[in-house]
Amino acid sequence: MIAGLVLGLGACVASAGSINLAFNSFAGRSNIQAGHLFHEITSGSQASVGTGTYQIVELTKAPPPDAPFTPGQVNMISAILANAAAKGWIDGSLQADAGQTNYLGRMGAIQAAIWDAMDLHVDIDDPASSDAMRAAYQTLLDNSTFDPTLRLANLRAVANPDRQDMLYIVPLPPAV
Repeated sequence: MIAGLVLGLGACVASAGSINLAFNSFAGRSNIQAGHLFHEITSGSQASVGTGTYQIVELTKAPPPDAPFTPGQVNMISAILANAAAKGWIDGSLQADAGQTNYLGRMGAIQAAIWDAMDLHVDIDDPASSDAMRAAYQTLLDNSTFDPTLRLANLRAVANPDRQDMLYIVPLPPAV
């Protein structure tokens, strides 16, 4: 299952359809375990303990191998992220400014919305959920402002059968 939302990435090193990631920390945890995962991309002999190699895959191939996302789920996940980016909560690389207003609530809300798109039941009205997350969730998915046609370019998943799958934006090659 893809639970990680945002990768806090250091150097950007990806090749041959895979990437090495080392988990650093987690922010925005709530009763639904939603939030912002921070990772560092590592490579080769500099890989740190706890580093895992992830395959970069199309969202329709994640989470592998038994329950890939449907095209409708992929479109909704991309729309959720694109709407969050349009609101300035994250950028086009899935990065968020931890100093923004209601950072933790917004990260939890984005993750909860993604889980809803995956047809997982998320009860944001659970008393253990924060008021900030509930408010951000309602703001993000507000029928009068949510644009279901928005998409994020180059959205993929990074998948490892022994680790948490996450969303990932494939970086564009450097300008010539």
